[in-house]
Amino acid sequence: MLIGVYSRVIDDDMRICLPKGILAHIEDEGCYVGKCLYVAVSYDRALCVFCSIEDANEFLNDKQAYDITGGSQLFETARCLIDKRGRVTLPRLMAAKVSILINTEVFVVGAGSYFEIWSALEWLQPDNHIGGVVEDIQNISALF
Repeated sequence: MLIGVYSRVIDDDMRICLPKGILAHIEDEGCYVGKCLYVAVSYDRALCVFCSIEDANEFLNDKQAYDITGGSQLFETARCLIDKRGRVTLPRLMAAKVSILINTEVFVVGAGSYFEIWSALEWLQPDNHIGGVVEDIQNISALF
């Protein structure tokens, strides 16, 4: 199971170094080098990364992936290979759709059978995951 939240920086070649916890999960017979991952854009402005094309197709068929500009379903995935240093080169156009640019901070978030890559700007927004949770806790504690 893919779990955890990890901070990373996108390099000049649009690569991200995957966290060891993520790499350990996707290892195939002791080696992740050359393993193919599949990337899709989610409706909530993140990249979703899957270990198999079947998982990616299920995600798309469940209508969880949308074009962020018009709400229409996105039926595209991109293939990415893991290099010997545990890095993946992200598709530039897909990354740009979710505000992920070179030399910027991102968060890699385990989501069970897949993981998401969020721009720091999106992840830390008050109405998104972590920001919303912090705000909810503050609101609840203010009641007591």
